[in-house]
Amino acid sequence: MAATGCIYEGIHYDIAKANEADVLRLNYLAFYDNFLKYCKDHNLSQEVLPLTSFKKQLSKSSYCLCYDKPTTFRTGYDDNSRRKTFRVAILDIEKLKEKNLEVDFLINK
Repeated sequence: MAATGCIYEGIHYDIAKANEADVLRLNYLAFYDNFLKYCKDHNLSQEVLPLTSFKKQLSKSSYCLCYDKPTTFRTGYDDNSRRKTFRVAILDIEKLKEKNLEVDFLINK
């Protein structure tokens, strides 16, 4: 979704360091609506879980380090937009790669 411009760094996700490893911080509230729209627009046939179930399933995954961490993100698309604290999931990038999820383009910008 990030590669196609459906989600944006600093609003929907960002990359940070945690214990010298790169982690993906996913802003649930900003990301989820775009995720639903992406699935609908691209006629993806997999089941789409409600947000609470999505968070619960993600929290149980092997690559989730934390699923409810307060983190600050921008609320708009320009650099002058307001910043607000959201609850986010912290995902281990190396474990995402082990699951064959392509995330290198997020890190190598």
